[in-house]
Amino acid sequence: MRLWKINKRSSTLADMSMNRMLLTELIAKGALVGMIAGFCGATYRYLILESEHIRWQLMDGITMEWAIGWLIVMVIFAFIVDRLLAWAPLSGGSGIPQIEGEMLGLFDMKPYRTLASKMIGGVLTGFAGFSVGREGPAVQIGGSAGKIVSYWMNSGLREQRILTSAGAGAGLTAAFSAPVSGRCSSLKRSIKAFIPISLFPPLWPH
Repeated sequence: MRLWKINKRSSTLADMSMNRMLLTELIAKGALVGMIAGFCGATYRYLILESEHIRWQLMDGITMEWAIGWLIVMVIFAFIVDRLLAWAPLSGGSGIPQIEGEMLGLFDMKPYRTLASKMIGGVLTGFAGFSVGREGPAVQIGGSAGKIVSYWMNSGLREQRILTSAGAGAGLTAAFSAPVSGRCSSLKRSIKAFIPISLFPPLWPH
């Protein structure tokens, strides 16, 4: 009986040690996701703002000939965006429902394509003068970055979703300079399939 208790205690200590190792590893991965997703989100924010400034400068003192040329440019942009959507269908729309669906296992997002399509399509659409929000695209861009990191780390499905959630929160943080909102956003997504260890990476990147 005593030997069984000793063995049980040793097993518990080994499990605790393993959990600490897994937690430390997951936090490190979450930090990497945060840096990459934050960089992508901040880059998207910068490009959107710069494209708007360039458009305002181009529109200053516009002539009829220039207006016709601008319409032609918009048609070209529309064609490019259409091709991007055909190449990465999940890059269309807000981006938040797509990440929610990814977390619930309803979608299988191709992160490389989605990241490229969302950034290029968003910048072209904003440059053309259409309304482009920051929240949805930043969440999807960050989530795509998180999933890309999970590919690099050969993560399982559970860890992949955790890192995707962490990336979505980091992208939101970068887009609005709002770390608390990013944390809450990540926790909201993690709680849909609650795993206690999943609380740490979403908090860490911000």
